[in-house]
Amino acid sequence: MKTTPPPLEILLTVDVEFSINGTFTTPDRSVPLGEEHVLCRDRRGREQGLGVLLESLERYGVVANFFCETLQCAWFGEEPMGRIVQRLHRAGQALHLHLHPCWETFRNPEWRQWLTSHRPNDNGHGRTQDELTRWMQEGVTQFARWGITAPLAVRCGGLRVDRQVYRAMAGQGLKVASHIGIGIFMPREPELQLAGGIHHIDGVLELPVLSYRTLLPRPRQPWRSLTLTGTSHGELRSLLEQAYQARLSPVVILIHPRDLAGPGPEYAPHRIHQSRLRQLCRLLQRHPDRFQACRIQDRAERWQQLAPRLAPPLSPPLLSQARRVVENLINR
Repeated sequence: MKTTPPPLEILLTVDVEFSINGTFTTPDRSVPLGEEHVLCRDRRGREQGLGVLLESLERYGVVANFFCETLQCAWFGEEPMGRIVQRLHRAGQALHLHLHPCWETFRNPEWRQWLTSHRPNDNGHGRTQDELTRWMQEGVTQFARWGITAPLAVRCGGLRVDRQVYRAMAGQGLKVASHIGIGIFMPREPELQLAGGIHHIDGVLELPVLSYRTLLPRPRQPWRSLTLTGTSHGELRSLLEQAYQARLSPVVILIHPRDLAGPGPEYAPHRIHQSRLRQLCRLLQRHPDRFQACRIQDRAERWQQLAPRLAPPLSPPLLSQARRVVENLINR
């Protein structure tokens, strides 16, 4: 008798971060953007970023995993991101740690002068053990100051990672990572060039953002990572169906609240990206037997017991890729 495969586990992962906003390029006339970069309030005061995201999750009964940046407290202090973290906590969403090292620049009181001869480094890879350990410790401490349970999972900004990051995580008892998305950044180490699946790296469980092959590749980059901005709904649905048939679970999707609003400071709704979000949430709601959104902390212990699982090569149909190209042209 043929058995029905269990639902495909879906990890909606949301990077919650403020913006440098050109401050490193024009420090004399630019300043970082804080909550407005995440909330994206339009002329009427409606949030086209985080508000639309949370409304969609609540409407369709979907949970997500929010990776909240902490090093930006060097510029903003604790309160702005703290308000967002508390709001996410009240909404029952999962909270994890996000790290963008470029914010360390503002710890130097002479940072404007320093910028005349240096370039800020936002990479997680190529760092010392001491640097990585300190940033992770600061992040865990910041969560405690916000009154939030210590984060279980970590993601480096820009998905820029190397083996040293995992060693630092293991040293701090941080057991889960989602650092890798080879369509966004290809690590130098071959063992980190992972398109998806479940992996154990230096004692840490790695859950890469799903990456897939396209028949319409970008120059010198045949991979795309599964994001709300870079993947049409037709492509996404096809990829989820392929992953379900291959029993490739979990599938990790990357989202930013800022992506849901249009360009410029007026934050008009981004119709295409908001439509993709609603279509994704609706798909998860209507097909619980096939797709199930989940929180990392609810599944991590079981995933840690599983053998490594490589992602098979996935690729959406050519027609859905062509539609995505047209949608992106409309975006522009």
